[in-house]
Amino acid sequence: MAALDKTFPTNDCSMCILAPKVVECGRHININLMILTEIETISGEEGNFTVRLKKPPRYVDMDKCVGCGVCAQKCPKKVPNEYNQRLDKRKAIYVPYAQAVPLKYTIDRKRYIYFSKGIDVACKGCGVCAATCYRHAININAFTDLQIASQVKAFWAIQLTHSRTDPRFSRHKRESLYQKSIVDPWLLPSYSIGALTNRQFSTGCS
Repeated sequence: MAALDKTFPTNDCSMCILAPKVVECGRHININLMILTEIETISGEEGNFTVRLKKPPRYVDMDKCVGCGVCAQKCPKKVPNEYNQRLDKRKAIYVPYAQAVPLKYTIDRKRYIYFSKGIDVACKGCGVCAATCYRHAININAFTDLQIASQVKAFWAIQLTHSRTDPRFSRHKRESLYQKSIVDPWLLPSYSIGALTNRQFSTGCS
């Protein structure tokens, strides 16, 4: 959505809609942003998941980087810009777009395939960005892949909803669910819990 200019049907600016929500998400005390992270495995059960994540090296210290952009200005290497559908080029050290959250730069060391010159690496490791960074936030060789195991406790509201009507939930289990939850969805009228019954509809197709 961030790459769109206008959105249907109101013709509003897409970034004007998205940016406040992204900023609020980045500042929320209960949200931990996992940047440049891939999910490898998920194990566990409903309400208690263990997620193993793979975080490739960023080469930029997020605590020191202030997003000034001097490193990108001095970087001599340009590669295709995926954000703009490869219609233009960006620097090897970059942020995806100007309103990205968090506004921290990263170094692209992937390989790109060109018809004219074959395989080329985005970052050559020349060190110009590291030399121009007054915050000393860039270290091209010191970072490696990280394996992160994250414990996720979720879907308590769903379990509480079913526990009200499902006979398989004993009184002891219902009380334990209430103690572990923060909000009882039955107390929120916006969810209309109990007002609507579940129904099965047949499409008539075989």
